[in-house]
Amino acid sequence: MNEMFLMHERTIIQPFKQHKYRTFVDVGAGQGRWIFDLQENCEKIIAVEPAQFMELESNIKEWGCEDHVKVHRNVVGRQDGLKEGGLYVHEHRDYSTMLATHPERDVKYERRDTVYMKTLDDLLADEESVDLIKIDTEGYELEILHGAMDTIAKHNPMFVIECHTPFNLCMIDRLMEESHVIYSGSAYCLGHMYACKTGKG
Repeated sequence: MNEMFLMHERTIIQPFKQHKYRTFVDVGAGQGRWIFDLQENCEKIIAVEPAQFMELESNIKEWGCEDHVKVHRNVVGRQDGLKEGGLYVHEHRDYSTMLATHPERDVKYERRDTVYMKTLDDLLADEESVDLIKIDTEGYELEILHGAMDTIAKHNPMFVIECHTPFNLCMIDRLMEESHVIYSGSAYCLGHMYACKTGKG
């Protein structure tokens, strides 16, 4: 992994390492950077990763935390259903997204995969506790939030959401305001913007 990328990831992760979690939900888990850093803080981790599924499962086994990490290969979004050719897979898997055009980068995708989409509300319906949600899906974050507002209202989790453009950050702010969700605000780190809620209050 790129050293600068890991540096900014660690900066954002740090406030969340001060807590213990019954359930951490990692959407767009990639190869598992957040899982690696928070595995000892969590009783249970639910990871969603369609593009780097095999690499993530291999890493989880290497780290010895497969007993409390569940990986889902489907995508999450606003509604349930099959998405024909819906996942745009880039040779650099971290750039894969449900959007035909990446919000920041001029990248060409090597293929389009058909994937099944669920809402986070459906995926997490049986969870007794959801304490932390992280979303990094290359511009698709707002669509995922629309399918997660019941979960957020029910569990009042901490969260960190990467916002790839100022417009996305504004739209997430508006959704949170309309849903009466109070959160910490935004963070800016090495060119990346985040909507963050670092406490349960």
